[in-house]
Amino acid sequence: MKSKLKHDALLKQLLKIKPKGKEDFWLFSLVIDDPNHPTWEQRFAFIGTYEQGARDCVAMTHVLACRGFPKSGIRIETYHGEAARRYLAESVKQETRYQQERTGQPNN
Repeated sequence: MKSKLKHDALLKQLLKIKPKGKEDFWLFSLVIDDPNHPTWEQRFAFIGTYEQGARDCVAMTHVLACRGFPKSGIRIETYHGEAARRYLAESVKQETRYQQERTGQPNN
């Protein structure tokens, strides 16, 4: 229950600080750093309106916290409008490059 209260407070805070803007297209990136892999981070992306992204992102932090993961912490990054589109385009490029590298390696 204590964890749920923290996440409710996080959501309330995120909704209160919503930046002003004409376009309500947002990407929330939930970033998890793993001390066992300092050069690698895990990300979850939530796309939609500011409120949808905030709610989904906070819900995922709650799920992760309930499972005891991660030990090193979570940070939330937000991208708005054109910046969100650039983030998505770059993510596609990186994933494509990663998949090409994997298929070029033996035993994959």
